[in-house]
Order: sequence, then structure tokens, then C-alpha cells
Amino acid sequence: MTRFLKKGTIPELGFAEFISLAAMMMSLVALSVDTMLPALSEIGRDLGAVDNNSSQLIISSNSRFENAKYNFIN
Repeated sequence: MTRFLKKGTIPELGFAEFISLAAMMMSLVALSVDTMLPALSEIGRDLGAVDNNSSQLIISSNSRFENAKYNFIN
């Protein structure tokens, strides 16, 4: 069934669409961490991390930024 909307109206988000959207947003956070892992030591060196363990904080700060972005959107 096709529903036509008037111009300027926003369609209601169904349950399945909401679950799909939330799952995709969460998977993007995991993907961003996975893409940073191979270059973590180089990123830490460029940011001036003293030891290798300090460069691990980059991952937690990235996760906090993603959470802040998610909370800002909602």
C-alpha cells in the first residue's frame, strides 16, 4: 500500500524502521573503532602519547564523542 504525504509533512517512524536505524547507528560506532585500530600507535604518536597504553584512550574518547553526537541528535 502506498501512502502519499502532503508536502512538508514528516512520516511517522515505525517500530521496524526505528530498530533498523538504531542498529545501523550502533554499527557505525563499531566500524569507526575497527578502522582506527590498525593505525592506533601512529595516531598516538602524532598526538604525543607518552606510551602505548595512553594511545588506547583515543578509542574511549572516540566512543564518548559518538555518544555525545547520539545524545545531541536525540
